[in-house]
Amino acid sequence: MRKGMVFLVITMLAVMVILTGCNNGTTESRVTNDLSDTAYEVESELEEIRAESSDELFWNSTDTARILIEKTLERRTPFSIGFRLETPNGETILLEDSYGNELFYINDVWRKMISGDAILVLASSKPVVEAHKNGKSLEVTGVIIKWQNIVDRERRIFSVCDLSGDGQWDYVTEGKIFFAEGPAIGMKDEKGNPLGIDQIEIRRTKLVEIEEDLTFSKLAELALEEG
Repeated sequence: MRKGMVFLVITMLAVMVILTGCNNGTTESRVTNDLSDTAYEVESELEEIRAESSDELFWNSTDTARILIEKTLERRTPFSIGFRLETPNGETILLEDSYGNELFYINDVWRKMISGDAILVLASSKPVVEAHKNGKSLEVTGVIIKWQNIVDRERRIFSVCDLSGDGQWDYVTEGKIFFAEGPAIGMKDEKGNPLGIDQIEIRRTKLVEIEEDLTFSKLAELALEEG
């Protein structure tokens, strides 16, 4: 399957679910089976790219990112994913909002499909391909997901970030945050200004201290908590 066709396939399957009703078990099973084929194609493409690159540091770190993405996804929630990658000698690659989607139905097959598609887009991106062609090793050291949740009948934007690449969310906030180069805590606001430690409370950016799996809605609740 050509890259770029995956989103179209997912959209078509999602429309099938909507038109026939999400409570129709037969339809859900048929759509999931169709999606399983698409997921297989994505994994096949990933294996092809992995075979061309022996960068185990990169692939191990993308596996960690996949797990984090999979357990966070929810249905009917538009989102985008950005990645920060680093070389052993300190070079940084920032890929903001490199992947976006919205799931109209959710189960383990869909989660695996989406996470695999996001990593496929990452692995086949120009900066990553060029780095690997030049023999450079890369590691995913950060992930930011931005998403939209309905709160009090209003659509709001939230962001959550893993700033260490350890597969655990570190900070969550209402609004958009981006990766920042240099010191501070590795984030910047919409205007490109780095966010320092003293700005955390001002932006109501919360340290994620809960170790359980957190989906978009749970993270949004955490971001809006007082105190």
